[in-house]
This record gives sequence, C-alpha cells and structure tokens, in this order.
Amino acid sequence: MEFVKRHNDNAETYGVVSKAEDLLHDGRLVALKKIRLENENEGIPYTAIREISLLKEMSNPNID
Repeated sequence: MEFVKRHNDNAETYGVVSKAEDLLHDGRLVALKKIRLENENEGIPYTAIREISLLKEMSNPNID
C-alpha cells in the first residue's frame, strides 16, 4: 500500500483520520485512520476492533 496524504489530519476521540491518495489504484481518494493507543500494555481498544468488524461486514464498493 502506498499513499500520499492530501489533507490535514482530523483528530477524533479514538484516532486521527487523514484524506490520502492511493498511489496503487489510479490515485483514488481514501480515508486513513490511525488508532490511538493510550495504554499499549492493554493492546488494541475494543472500540477499534468493533469498528473494523462492522466495516468488514458491510458490502460497499467504497470499503476495502
């Protein structure tokens, strides 16, 4: 995966979302989310795992 950020980061409660250009797919615009790990000893927050699971269940051509 190769991306180039095209927009400033937007901080959210559980992470930071950035608009980027996907260099491997004809430059389409994508959203990248970086999850905040406040306490790395506890691992990935359950809210992030839940969000990923819900997104994977959706059948939408805009969600990979």
